[in-house]
Amino acid sequence: MEQSNPMSTCPVAGKPACICKSARHIGLLVFRIGLGGMMLAHGYPKLVTLFGGDGGQWMNPIGIGSTLSLSLCVFAEFVCSIAVMLGFLTRPAALVLAINFCIIAFTYRAGTSAEMNELVLLYLLCFVTLMLTGAGRLSLDRMLFRRCLHRNCCRG
Repeated sequence: MEQSNPMSTCPVAGKPACICKSARHIGLLVFRIGLGGMMLAHGYPKLVTLFGGDGGQWMNPIGIGSTLSLSLCVFAEFVCSIAVMLGFLTRPAALVLAINFCIIAFTYRAGTSAEMNELVLLYLLCFVTLMLTGAGRLSLDRMLFRRCLHRNCCRG
């Protein structure tokens, strides 16, 4: 396998390859913080509802009870959002959030128009993308779990 030369140029941008790699990781950081921050805006009111004792009034889209449904939603939209922002266990946190949005889109909002589901599906797409890309180098995942199972998985 060919080792990349740190002085090589990016074939797309024509700039040093290290600058393009840095931009990718900075982009993932901005994406994670922005996405997680927007999700916290949805999760925090649910957290207040849960601890305010109004969990029994929550919807029950998958038949597990209102309070448990709200608790799982709070875990996804509050706890996992913070994990995504920090880049801590990013792929599992993004998976939990993707499942949360699948439930919203395909059970709670089933039968509504595409326009009504647009934001939900956009969030779902973002979290699936984050599951595939991972957190990037500027994350707690990278700091804590630097050793990889595969020799070449962290290069690039």
